[in-house]
Amino acid sequence: MLQTVFFIVLATLLWFSWYIFTFVPAGGDKAVGQAWSLIFSGVIFAVSAVLLFFLLARQGSFYWLGQSVGLRTILTILFCCIFITTVFFAGVFSVEWHGPDTPYPVLLHLFARSGAYLWIGILVLVPFYFLIMSPQHISKPMGYLLKADVVLCGIFCLLLFYGWARENYLRAATQVRERQAVYDEYHLKNLQEISETGPDQDIYGLLSHSYILRPEDIREAALQKIYQRPDWENEVLAVLEDRDQYIESYYYLSGNRLDHPGLFKEPLRQSIRYLAEDSGLFLRETNNIQDWSLDHLNIAPMLQAIDHHFQGEASFFVPEVKNLYESIVKNTPEQDKKVKVSASRAIQSWLRDN
Repeated sequence: MLQTVFFIVLATLLWFSWYIFTFVPAGGDKAVGQAWSLIFSGVIFAVSAVLLFFLLARQGSFYWLGQSVGLRTILTILFCCIFITTVFFAGVFSVEWHGPDTPYPVLLHLFARSGAYLWIGILVLVPFYFLIMSPQHISKPMGYLLKADVVLCGIFCLLLFYGWARENYLRAATQVRERQAVYDEYHLKNLQEISETGPDQDIYGLLSHSYILRPEDIREAALQKIYQRPDWENEVLAVLEDRDQYIESYYYLSGNRLDHPGLFKEPLRQSIRYLAEDSGLFLRETNNIQDWSLDHLNIAPMLQAIDHHFQGEASFFVPEVKNLYESIVKNTPEQDKKVKVSASRAIQSWLRDN
C-alpha cells in the first residue's frame, strides 16, 4: 500500500512537472481552462502527498524530526504543508509572474524557474523511498538531505508568506487611497455646492449638509449659509410643513438650534403622520426589504429632533410614533417579518425610553 502511494505521488509529481514544463500561455477561454488544469493537477499531487505523509507517519518513519510524539506530529504536518506549498507555487511562479512590480520577492521566481517544482519533489521522495524500505532507520546522508529539504521548503514558504502579506497590505493601502480620493472629491464638491447657494435659492439644498453626522467643516459651512438668511427659521418650517419635502427638514432639526421651537411642535407631529403613510406605501410596493430599507425616510433623525427640541414633551408625540411603528409592522410582508429594519429598531428603542 505504502509503495503504491509513493509511486502515485511520484507519477503525479512528474505529470505536474511535465505540464509546467510544456506550458504555453493561451488567451480567452483557453486561459481559464489552463488555470483549472494547473489547479487540478496540483490538487491531485497534494492529496496523494498528504496520504503518503500520513502512511509514513503511521509506520514511524519521521523519528528523525524529534523524540516527543506531539512535537513530531506537529513537525510532520508542518513538513507536509510546506512541501506541498513549495512544489505547487514553484510550479505556478514558473508559468505566471507579474514582473518587477509584484510584491513577491524575485528570489521566488528564480527558484521556480530553476525547476524547483521537480527537483525539490525528487529530493524529498528519494529519502522517503529509503524510509519505506527501512522505516526505523535512515542513513546520515539521507537524513541530512531531508533536513535540508525541510529548511529549503521553509524558506520558500516564509518568502511566499511575506509576499502574500505585502500584497494584501499594498491592496488595502490602494483601496484606502481610492476611498480617500472619492471622499475628498465629494467633500470638495459639497463645500462648493454650499458656497454657491445664494440667499435667494431654496434652503432645501442646505439642510442635508447641516446634519450632525456630516463632516464638521461641511456642517459649519451649511449652518453659516442658513443663518445668513434673515428668515431662515420660517424657511426650515416651510420645508417641514411641505408634504413632499418634510423628510429633508429632519437633517437640520435633529441637532441644530431653533429660536422658536414651539412653532415646530405641531408640524413635526403632523410630519410623523406623513411618515406612517409613506413608510406603509413603500413597504407595500417594494419587493426587496433589507435592514436599511426605510433609512431614506430619516426616521432616526426625526426621533433625534424630538429629543433635541422637545425634551420632556415626548408624550405629545408618542401616539404618532406608535402609529408609525404599527404601520411598519402592518405593511411589512409576512415573508419579510424576520428582517430587522433599522428604523423599527430605532422606534422601539425610543418608545422604551419614553
